[in-house]
Amino acid sequence: MTIYHVSFGFSGKQIAIEDVQKVLAGDGWARYAPNCWIVETNESAQLLTMRLRALCQSTDSLFICELNLKNNFGYLHQEIWDWINARTR
Repeated sequence: MTIYHVSFGFSGKQIAIEDVQKVLAGDGWARYAPNCWIVETNESAQLLTMRLRALCQSTDSLFICELNLKNNFGYLHQEIWDWINARTR
């Protein structure tokens, strides 16, 4: 399993959260901001990008990168920390 950070930059209408969650169904994920997810999947960043890009308008942006959760700090809701901690122990 690989963990990725996924963020969208919406230039027009924002993508429905339910639509993103349908695409991510089967993957482990945590949404910590309106346009940001942490996703655990067996897929490559390229394949994940292709699946999610289908939701975007041509002027939107999408950024996906592998995420190292071993060195982290921040201010998040407890359920997000619980999700992260379950994958780093």
